[in-house]
Formats: sequence, C-alpha cells, structure tokens
Amino acid sequence: MVIREGDDWVDIEAVDYVQKDVPRGGDVELSVEVSSSRFTGRGFAWVDGRELATFIGSLEQLEQRRHGEAELGGLSPGDFRLRIWSVNRRGHIAIGGRITAHVRGETFPFQHSVEFGFEFDPTQLPAVLQGFRAIAENRSANLMEGE
Repeated sequence: MVIREGDDWVDIEAVDYVQKDVPRGGDVELSVEVSSSRFTGRGFAWVDGRELATFIGSLEQLEQRRHGEAELGGLSPGDFRLRIWSVNRRGHIAIGGRITAHVRGETFPFQHSVEFGFEFDPTQLPAVLQGFRAIAENRSANLMEGE
C-alpha cells in the first residue's frame, strides 16, 4: 500500500506473520519504505497483531470523522512508529513516523533512521484503511492456514 502526496510517499507491505501457536502469535512484520522531502529509507518492523487491530479501529474513526489520530508502534522500542492524524478542523490529514534499520559493520553495529512527515489528500483515507485491513486479513488467513 502506498500513501503518496506529490514526491512524498510511504510504502507499507506485510512480509511475514507469526503463527498463532507460538509466542507472539498473530504479530506481523512490515516492510516500510519512505521518501519524504528527499529523505529516503527502508526498514522492517514487527508489530503486535492486537495493536494493529486497535490501529485499524482508530483509523476507521479518523476516516469517518476526519478528526483524531491513529498510531502504530513496533515491538522494538524506537524502531518504528506510524501516526496518521487530522491537522485541522477542515479535515486535512498528515502521516508521520520513523523507520530504523540496523546494519552490522565488520566491527561495529550502526543504526540508520528516517523520520518523516507530510500531509496527504484525505480522499486517500478509505484506500489506506483498506490497505491496513488487507494486511490484517492476510494475517488472519495465514494464521488459519498454519493451524
């Protein structure tokens, strides 16, 4: 799913799921690629399946009311954060967040992060909501296959 406004965009895809019968069952790994004001980055983040459901509920409310916010964080503190929120009473919407990638050098680990934010056309909210629902539905379908 791509959220785009002009040259700014965020691409979020599910790449892995944890089966229900193991610790952290129901969690999903996301690939997040971003380009915002010519800053770019890509990373992967695991999110809690229950938090994803809560995020989708908040996103539904945001889409209906054009007021409020929806926020999703990663399981590793500080590695991933995504926030979609109304920026004014007229229903303008913004997206912002952070994605971090950990890179191992020969002798030392490095951390690369991109923090981003931009406004986008609120008429994209139904597609954004459907994109996150599809991630959650694919998670559910994958879990049923693994049972």
